This record gives sequence, C-alpha cells and structure tokens, in this order.
Amino acid sequence: MKIAKLRFESKIKKTEGCHEWNGTLFSNGYGAFSYNRSSKLAHRMAWFFETGLLPLGVILHSCDNRKCVNVSHLKDGTQYENIHDMIDKGRRVIAYSENNGHAKLTYDQAEDIRNRYKTKQMTQLSLSLEYGINQSAVSRIIGNKIYTRPAK
Repeated sequence: MKIAKLRFESKIKKTEGCHEWNGTLFSNGYGAFSYNRSSKLAHRMAWFFETGLLPLGVILHSCDNRKCVNVSHLKDGTQYENIHDMIDKGRRVIAYSENNGHAKLTYDQAEDIRNRYKTKQMTQLSLSLEYGINQSAVSRIIGNKIYTRPAK
C-alpha cells in the first residue's frame, strides 16, 4: 500500500486550497487511479489513503472541484446529501424535450402535432405512426404535458 500511496501522491499538484489530480481523468472529469487492477475514483482513494477506510457512501467535495483530492475538502456522505448539495449549489441540470439527448421530436414537430390534431387533420394514432412515437406520447404532447417550449 505504501508504494501505491507514493504513486498516488506523485500525481497531485498541491496548492493552498485544492490539491488537484494531474493523473488520468474519467470522462466525467473526476480523477482516475489504478489500484488493485481496477480504476478507482481518485478522491475516494485520497480518503482511503488518509483514513485507512473505504468510504461506504459517496465522497462529497466542499470545493466542487472534481479534480480535488484534498482530504480537508472531502466528506463521507450519502447519495441523498450529494443530490441536495448539487441542488443547493445550483448545479442541477435537467434537459427536457429536444434538449434531452434521447428526445425523438423537436419543439417544432410537437407544435405540428398539436396543430394537425387541433384542426382535425389527423388522429392521435395516425400522428403517432407518422412520427414513430406511441399514441400516449401524442396525447401528452396535445395536452401540453411534454414538449412545451421553456419560458424565456
């Protein structure tokens, strides 16, 4: 474990505040450290090397810096605490409708569905077949439950 800790510490750039991870990063921006033949989150390993304990829950960053491995900026916590920390600090991003990567329609297509149904040009079933979505989605579009443009 001493060799692993030395290898770990060689990948840290210490400043007065955050101790930034300069090793490999996961695609989400968190540090990656290889330990016991698998990649681990660097901030969790910092906690482990400092306390000798593997965290049971999540490790929260008080500094909100994903690269930070400064143990004084870390806290063992729960997923519930992590989510509420994210919400309280305004980091929650919700992608609705066409801004969601899994969306099947654009706002313009949803507006077309509403207009064509409203003017009795097409039924919900025929609209669902044309757009490749199920009839319940068409119903929710028509009822303005989904695919409503965000207020500007």
